[in-house]
Amino acid sequence: MINHDKSGFDNLFFDLDGTISNPKEGIVNCINYAVDRIEGNLLSPESLEQYIGPPLEEIFFSVLSVPSEKNIKHAVQLYKKQYHRDGWKQNVLYNGIHDTLRRLNESGKDCYICTTKSTKIAKLIIKHFTLRQYFKEVFGCDDSRKKSEIISSIIDNYSLDKRKTAIVGDRYIDMQAGVKNNIFRYNRQIMVAEIAVID
Repeated sequence: MINHDKSGFDNLFFDLDGTISNPKEGIVNCINYAVDRIEGNLLSPESLEQYIGPPLEEIFFSVLSVPSEKNIKHAVQLYKKQYHRDGWKQNVLYNGIHDTLRRLNESGKDCYICTTKSTKIAKLIIKHFTLRQYFKEVFGCDDSRKKSEIISSIIDNYSLDKRKTAIVGDRYIDMQAGVKNNIFRYNRQIMVAEIAVID
């Protein structure tokens, strides 16, 4: 059920990939770059779209023909190298994001980025799209920490009231992080239709 009381949430955690920007081209190209270097074949872009969001280790466990620990580790290294070089630049900002975030800020909402990307890459993307002014802080899942663990730390460190905190995302990992932290979950499409419409 949609919570229509937009004033009820003072703190909003935003996912990055698939929520703020469309990373499909960069992610698909970098997955294929790694798979091609290890196994010598390319996967169809359509088959890889489902892997936008999950941790890299999970992605390569699913897409490699031989998902050994060695191959997965190598694939992650290849992916990160290519993504840091070119992949992140292929993100496309969703229409209306600047206006949505501006309106949320003007209504007194504190917004945070919480993504499975590294903090370094997340900050590069946010800066690239000139979005930094809208976010109180940008957090990535460094040191193999899970998104749910990052959110838990932010809630504790900033003494956030869970009853007034929500997560906005587009994938199961975002909803799962919300459930584990007992905070409200907004699907991205609902966020655009509901949270952004501030009376």
